[in-house]
Amino acid sequence: MSQIIPINEQYINMPDEQIIEVIQSGDNMALNYMMNKYNDLVNMKASKFFMAGAEKDDIIQEGLIGLYKATKSFNAEKQNSFKTFANLCIERQLITALKTSNRQKNIPLNSSISLNQSAYEESDDTEVLEILETKTVEDPLETLTKKEYYNSIETRNR
Repeated sequence: MSQIIPINEQYINMPDEQIIEVIQSGDNMALNYMMNKYNDLVNMKASKFFMAGAEKDDIIQEGLIGLYKATKSFNAEKQNSFKTFANLCIERQLITALKTSNRQKNIPLNSSISLNQSAYEESDDTEVLEILETKTVEDPLETLTKKEYYNSIETRNR
């Protein structure tokens, strides 16, 4: 009679480096185990970072990306322990995400507001989009004609 071992229990007694070998051979259950095992480390690292326009979950997601990269690129012959390597990869991913979000080109994205949000704090009825909407649409030909007319008047008055 074979015993069914829950996903997490089959990896509990294995060293991290051995689990990484299993992950690198394509075992997604082992990957899930390691992601859960190091989730607290990711949360701890992510709690030290703040990015404008990002929620806490976004920062944690970046840390998890770093952890995932660590599981895929760890080499036991080059690194001392997986925990040290994962710690470094998580932190580097978070720093890279922070630098990327602070670039000048992201300012419009990070400081934007939704056109569907309430325009006034005390009223939930009026959206920003409703305030910005105008009913008048000017014809480009009319705009050009007006500009030429105003230029001709300025030229006569000189």
